Amino acid sequence: MLEFVIYFASFLLTVFGLAAFIRFSGRFASIDIPNERSSHERPTLRGGGIVIVAVCCVLYAAGSLVFNHPINWGYLAGAVIIASVSWADDHFDLPAVIRFTAHTVAAVVLIFHSGPLTGIDITGTGQVVSFTWFAPLVSVLWIIWMTNAFNFMDGIDGIAGAQGVVSGIGWILFGTMIGATPIHLFSGVVLFSCLGFLIFNWSPARIFMGDVGSAFLGFTLSAMPLIGRDRMAGMDPLYFLAAIGFLWLFVYDTLFTFFRRLIKGEKVWKAHRSHLYQNLTDRWGSHARVSLLYFGLGLAVAITIVAAAGSASAGSWWVVAALSGSALIVTVLGFRKSN
Repeated sequence: MLEFVIYFASFLLTVFGLAAFIRFSGRFASIDIPNERSSHERPTLRGGGIVIVAVCCVLYAAGSLVFNHPINWGYLAGAVIIASVSWADDHFDLPAVIRFTAHTVAAVVLIFHSGPLTGIDITGTGQVVSFTWFAPLVSVLWIIWMTNAFNFMDGIDGIAGAQGVVSGIGWILFGTMIGATPIHLFSGVVLFSCLGFLIFNWSPARIFMGDVGSAFLGFTLSAMPLIGRDRMAGMDPLYFLAAIGFLWLFVYDTLFTFFRRLIKGEKVWKAHRSHLYQNLTDRWGSHARVSLLYFGLGLAVAITIVAAAGSASAGSWWVVAALSGSALIVTVLGFRKSN
């Protein structure tokens, strides 16, 4: 019962926090002005993700104390680094080297405190690929990639918040199934905070989360396998599969777009507007429809991952079908040749 009190608090604090942010933001708020890469058409308040950061960090620490869970100080330190540099970037447009350095430091701090991911269970049924001595590098790159990927994908109303809900649902189910209380407690906080944010961010959005919110969520959800790992030793490979599965369409869209642009000889480090979800938004003319598509497919993949983790036989086929099927759908719908 106390868990649901914390979840409800997460939702209410986010809703009232954002209402206050919108009402009293004044001079310290930044405005997102539409440009040639934008999907929105009117100036919109940006930076509401700072409320998500505050609610999630405070309730993570409070929930850990209430339930006597060890606090992952490496995660909290990394989250503060990510949120601080991203808040500054929302206001001052920092050079990419500063952002990347901060993301790297945050990832290293987290891995130094928690240890690296040791491998991946490629099907959810015990077929483990070990990272051996590459484990620290793989772990740091994973954290950095998803921190940035979430930022890249936060380009239309509702899509980042909806992905936070999908991942939260996945981790609640997964954490409950394997008995990892710290994971399903904190994932519930993230889930209900994202739900509260969607009230203001669903199309047409009244506020954007900004880099401070998207980078924080990317860091947090990629770090979830390391939160509470002390209670479930030896399950890193399954944790890592879950992390990828619960973020699957954000992982796939960013990787597909990156390699597609690389093959075409484009400057992949420059801002662009050619993600699958952006192409699909142009075709459909609706932020809500695209966000709902990614939400529905993402939820199906997340539930499949959880089901596979609890299956001793057909789980591998479920995982392959869910990952490949969802990727095929967004590729077919969102792919288009450049004009």
